[in-house]
Amino acid sequence: MKAITPLCFLTVLMALSSCAKEDLNTSIDTFIFGHFYGKCVGERCIETYKLEGDKLYEDVLDQYAGGDHQNFGFQQLPDNLKKKLPDLVSLLPSQLYQQPSTIGMPDAGDWGGIYIQVRKQGVSYWWLIDKAEDNLPTWILPFKKEVENAIELLP
Repeated sequence: MKAITPLCFLTVLMALSSCAKEDLNTSIDTFIFGHFYGKCVGERCIETYKLEGDKLYEDVLDQYAGGDHQNFGFQQLPDNLKKKLPDLVSLLPSQLYQQPSTIGMPDAGDWGGIYIQVRKQGVSYWWLIDKAEDNLPTWILPFKKEVENAIELLP
């Protein structure tokens, strides 16, 4: 009987910890992602997208990333495009919330950066993430790659 008690405790602990991680991302109201390059010419130099509910939007202003005060001009994209994307919200690393707003040296050597903004329950979080993988912690690399892949799938 004593062996069952620690097993039950462990099972309950695992269930609660898995729910906490899921709640962290399921409460997201708006997820904005994109990339930016300072010394670049062309329409694809700055691309920013927004996921809100079951809708996908593209920013048509294409302004260089600047944090939470960023100005956007979002226009809705066709519904079939959202279906092509990975579930970036579920892939968002929980460690990101403990990081400063700038991770690495985004676009310092003209290699670009990634912009992420999360709005949940009226609070906004944002990050400028280096595209140079040598400047990043290893835990963020899979998420960074998924964001880059998602951008490549979109107009």
